[in-house]
Amino acid sequence: MSLADDMKLRMPLCIVASVLAALACGAAAADRVGVVLPRQVPAWLSSLSLQQRAAGALAAGRTREALASSAEAIVADPASVAPIALLGGVQVALSRPAEALQAFTVSAARGWRDPATQFYWLAVALQVRDDLVAAQRLDALLRTGTDLKEITPVMAQMEATPGRRAALAQRIALNPQWAVEATAAIADLHGPALRRRVALLTRARAAGYRPNCAWMRAPTSIIFDRGDFADAAAAWHGLCGSGARVPLLVDGGFKQAAIGRDRVPFDWIFFPSGEAEVQLVASVGTPRGPGHILSVRSGEGSRQNIAAQDLVLAPGEYRLAMRAAPGLRVRIDCLVPGGDTPVQGAMLLSDATATRVFAVPRLGCAAQLLTLQVGIRNATEPLWLDNMEIFRASG
Repeated sequence: MSLADDMKLRMPLCIVASVLAALACGAAAADRVGVVLPRQVPAWLSSLSLQQRAAGALAAGRTREALASSAEAIVADPASVAPIALLGGVQVALSRPAEALQAFTVSAARGWRDPATQFYWLAVALQVRDDLVAAQRLDALLRTGTDLKEITPVMAQMEATPGRRAALAQRIALNPQWAVEATAAIADLHGPALRRRVALLTRARAAGYRPNCAWMRAPTSIIFDRGDFADAAAAWHGLCGSGARVPLLVDGGFKQAAIGRDRVPFDWIFFPSGEAEVQLVASVGTPRGPGHILSVRSGEGSRQNIAAQDLVLAPGEYRLAMRAAPGLRVRIDCLVPGGDTPVQGAMLLSDATATRVFAVPRLGCAAQLLTLQVGIRNATEPLWLDNMEIFRASG
């Protein structure tokens, strides 16, 4: 570093040190270091101090003190929105709806970036059941930087009815930044609350919302691994599915599959290690058009899992249809909530060369694991699989 560069780096530090010295030693020190201090604190700083005092008094239940301090804050900085909104909040606490309405009408006219103002008009819209305005105000509130977790009860109200979900979905369709947080938060929700959030986001996706499906892998896996299999399936297919029809087996032609991708329920995961070499070879001749052929090379006599996919099939009979070379095996086992491996006996264990029928039991099998395996074989030619589908047996 040159001497000139070193001086440039040190100059701001010298200025800061001079100001700190002036503040620590008083006017005499200020004169010595050549710093000229203003004779009074700016009005907006006085207003901030008064707002803090008013907020503290309001939190402590000293509403009269809060009223006085908020009024002084407005006088100190009449151009600011925050003290006007604070006065409105104090009027709400004092059960003065007319005065609160007046204050928040003024603050709303000054700008939309004040959280208290947006929260007030959101509450009004909910009270009068104006879903469109409520959705607009919630969107504006969250765009101010308000943490979604801080308004969980309000978000729950907005998700409680189809009409409100429809209105809020239109706002999420604009892809605001807070929609990312609302999507990731599905991992923290359970039961009806989770289903309402998924219904909201699914509707928003249909209206134009574009969730990041790479980020969806983690929350979907959390939901699945804790045993909420059906909810995980609804979340993944609703936000990242490829169409209105939810397939019983995802991507049976390996069009979107990729080796080495992180695990996610309802998609292929591959196990290319060990004695088997697993590849996806591009092909235009699959039954459903362009896709991939799963190609496997393995040593003689080896047996290994090469790919798997989680399923959520309702109780009943199914047909598994596939086109594969002799030597591949497929098995389907029941999964248990919270378990890392299937513990119940296989519903299906067969060579992957023909259509097979299997039944999902009514109890103890809310989710399943389909596994592709290399069977014990004498040949060394590569094995292949270019299509696999599951249908209801009655379909």
